[in-house]
Amino acid sequence: MNVQSSLTKNWILLRYAVEINHYSPLSTPNSTSSNEQQQPQRQIIDCSEGLLCLNLTTTQQLYVIRDETEKIECIDLLTTDSSSIIGTYTGDSLLMSYVIPSDNIQRKFLVKFASTATQNARQHCEDCVKLLSNSITITHFDSISLTSSSSSSMTNPIEKLNSIVSIDDMIKVLMGDNSIQLSTYYNQEISYDDYQTKDCLEKYLCDETFPDFVANVAAILDTMKDSQK
Repeated sequence: MNVQSSLTKNWILLRYAVEINHYSPLSTPNSTSSNEQQQPQRQIIDCSEGLLCLNLTTTQQLYVIRDETEKIECIDLLTTDSSSIIGTYTGDSLLMSYVIPSDNIQRKFLVKFASTATQNARQHCEDCVKLLSNSITITHFDSISLTSSSSSSMTNPIEKLNSIVSIDDMIKVLMGDNSIQLSTYYNQEISYDDYQTKDCLEKYLCDETFPDFVANVAAILDTMKDSQK
């Protein structure tokens, strides 16, 4: 049965990516214990693998559909606890995160909108956000907060709250610019398996091409930094 209908708002997508985090019944989505939290599962589906659409029904069900019939994502915005849904967007991309308490699962998925003959991808994303905002709170990645210092005429460093840092700013951070504060989005505690990390490091450090790779990355960052001046 085709899940689309004339009453459903549809947007064509270029890409869909999902991350699935599993938790034990005693853990929380913020838990970092390797005994409680499994490694996340990730998947990326490109439009070349089939027609991708984001659908919002009149009953406030949000679907990601492949080839018009296969539901690969679904959030019921009316029955799901709105406090467990986090929506953020920037440009032509929308990130949704929600929790499924019954299965102890947190799902995060990112969709990239496609342009059509009538609107570009950014406009489609904004139209979608406008409709979703009727049911849940959605923030913009690029919203910033400027804080004034009472003891100095200088403006405190800019902190992008709940935001994805721009490429320009991230380059500056990587090259040692301390005037930019990364939001908590970039300071999440992530659990690592010490043995897997050690094995991974040994594998790449023993690769004779690794030093050249690191040098090439550093050179590219230097070039990108210079181009932003």
